[in-house]
Amino acid sequence: MSKHYFLILLVTLSSWANACALHYGTNVAIIGTNEVQEVVRGIVKARKKHMLENQAKPKHFMKFSLENRLGYAYPNRLDFALLEPISRHYSQVVSAAKPRLTVLNELPSEQDLLLITELDILDALATGKLTWPQAKNKKLVTFRGPEEKVSDIEKWFSYIFDESV
Repeated sequence: MSKHYFLILLVTLSSWANACALHYGTNVAIIGTNEVQEVVRGIVKARKKHMLENQAKPKHFMKFSLENRLGYAYPNRLDFALLEPISRHYSQVVSAAKPRLTVLNELPSEQDLLLITELDILDALATGKLTWPQAKNKKLVTFRGPEEKVSDIEKWFSYIFDESV
């Protein structure tokens, strides 16, 4: 009987380890770039200054805030990948009628739109504690991907993360 439990535990832990390898061990080249390192420094500085005031907020509440804000009416919503460089976690945002933040099962390609920031920054944007211009000026966010897609998502985020929305 204990052999069965051991086997189940071994299989479960192996799959978790493989899933984390996608997020943690690969694509280190992106994390090591200057633009990503600037974002990491900006986020660390903002957290140290307690600028965000959401460190104790549970992640699922942050996710809920972000999904609600991304659902605001806008004609040209885009799907994009999210890299949290400090957490070393990839997610994807599917901007259907009701946007969803889900786990990304494969690394984004050069043609994919990639937002680089942390979930607490997106929560601060979604809850109005931070505006899009502030996040950009403090180097808390950056994008990678085709120029046209980056331009489109910049317009979208400027609209939905504006203090007057």
